[in-house]
This record gives sequence, C-alpha cells and structure tokens, in this order.
Amino acid sequence: MRSTAVAIVLCYLVLAIDALPLNLQSRCVFWFCDPKFSKSSGSRDVSCDRIEKYSVDWFIDNVPAARKPKPATCLFYTRGLSLKAQNYAKKAQMTTIWDVWPRDYYNKRITTNNPLRCIMQQKYTDQRKYFQNMSKAFASLCDVFATVMDSSITPKNKTFNTVNKAGIWFKTEFPMLRLGYLRNKVNQIEAISPDGLTVFPYWTRKNAAATSAEDEETNVGHISEEVDADMDNLDKVSNGNDGVNEGDDDGIFPGWWEEDSGVFQSDL
Repeated sequence: MRSTAVAIVLCYLVLAIDALPLNLQSRCVFWFCDPKFSKSSGSRDVSCDRIEKYSVDWFIDNVPAARKPKPATCLFYTRGLSLKAQNYAKKAQMTTIWDVWPRDYYNKRITTNNPLRCIMQQKYTDQRKYFQNMSKAFASLCDVFATVMDSSITPKNKTFNTVNKAGIWFKTEFPMLRLGYLRNKVNQIEAISPDGLTVFPYWTRKNAAATSAEDEETNVGHISEEVDADMDNLDKVSNGNDGVNEGDDDGIFPGWWEEDSGVFQSDL
C-alpha cells in the first residue's frame, strides 16, 4: 500500500514538473530537461558545455594549424557584409573569422548532440560572450597587416570615421589589433569598400593619431581598460539596464554570428 502511494506521489511530481514553464537555463541543468531538446536520428547525446570553457586562450589553442591566418591576410568587416566579405576573401586569398575554426564551433542548433546548445540559447549573455571571445581570438591571431570592409566607404567617403563604430569591429576586434597578442602585432590596417575598389589607410601603429584621429597614445594599459569598460557597458545593456530592451541591443552591438546563423546551419 505504501509503495503504491509513493508511486502515485512520484507520478504527480513528474506531471507537475512537466507542466512548469522551464526557462532556458534550467533546460540545461536538470536531468529531466534534456529530452526537451530536439534529437537528431542516430545522433550521440552529449552534455552541455559551460561558457567558462571558451576563453580567448581556449579559442587560440584550438585553432587547427592549417587554418591559422597567414600574416597580412586577416579580413574583418562591419554589419551586413558577412557574405560579401567571405566571397571577397576567397578571391583575394584572405581569411575571415569563418575560416579559422571547424564549423562545429559555430553550431547554433538546439539539439542533444550539440555541446554548445545551452550557450547558444542565451543570446544576450553566454552566446554573445562565446562569439566575443572568438572575435578577440581571431584578432589576436592576425599579424603585420589587416583589412576591414565597410559598406559606407566610397571614393568620396574614405576616412576613419566612415567605418561603422557601432559594432563588434570597433568595440572588440579593433582594440585587440591595436593591443597585439603573443608575438603577433598588426602595424597597419587598411579599409576597403565591399567591391574592393576603394582603399585607404585606416590606422597605422607608427602614426596612429594621424590615421585614426586618436587623441591619446596607444598603450597596453589604456586599451585593456577601454575593452573592459566596453564589455561592462554592453553587459548592462544586454541585461535590460538603462531602459534598453533585449531586442534594442542588436542595433547597439550587431554580431557577425547573427548574420550567418542561417547560412551555415545546413552544413553542420
């Protein structure tokens, strides 16, 4: 009799738990949540990775040797130019961020065989941190010379301020290039139009103030503080502070990973 009562209570508990709305994070933590993820036929279930695993150094350490960008080949771009930049890079034998890591590292599918599924569900926190660190790592791998593509550049409009400052290029990648990392140091950055016909010097290490309209010296301490401050401000915005909604944050911090999310998923 007692065992029957216990069984009934357990059944009610399971039903109650199943009826509760599960937030995104809880789906990744409790044992009864994993089946909520889509399951590919014949796939192997894996546990969710934690965001703490994917530091800048982790991305650098896990670049296949054959995929490391050669000196003077890194191509960055601003919002809306993912496909154009990739096509241009192929013709010019350059390297974009999409060329460096195996495609599994860009996988945003919410399936039980994807260890990134929990990270990718947290669009304004873990997912953003993941791709920010990937962007920092990519910039850290660049050496000697780099290029940035921007849609506003024309023969009559080619200054430092022409290039979009609202996105991850200016907030994350450009500061990392100026900072340098390990033995890599970019000494010059060139800006180009999407068709590659208009080119101008965006920044040079030797003459930073003249090329980029910087008012202060470029030094490690200053840039490190600048990057940290930018990240803190973006975290506040993405968490809904300062009266900004999550949906509004896309305009403040556009991500290259959002543009191609539908392009690469079919290949993963």
